[in-house]
Amino acid sequence: MNRINLGERLKRMREFRNLTQAQLAAMLNFHRSRISRYEKGRHPSMHVLQEIAEALQCSFSALLGEHPHGFDPRRCALELRSVWGKLDGGAQYA
Repeated sequence: MNRINLGERLKRMREFRNLTQAQLAAMLNFHRSRISRYEKGRHPSMHVLQEIAEALQCSFSALLGEHPHGFDPRRCALELRSVWGKLDGGAQYA
């Protein structure tokens, strides 16, 4: 299996969400260079990782690469829709 690092997973998820580093940074109240450092290999704290996962609408475990299906943003989005549907009485999300 081709394993990618946290920085690459973060970049792929950000790009999947059609966000620039600056846009993601603004959502988190960070400077753009902080996102750049994370994507280049600097590891954020667990608290910051959770904030990033929430901003990217992805599970914490998927961002860490602990997802049973590997890193697949589409799968992550589908799973989130499933969870949201269960929390919202079965409503469907696009």
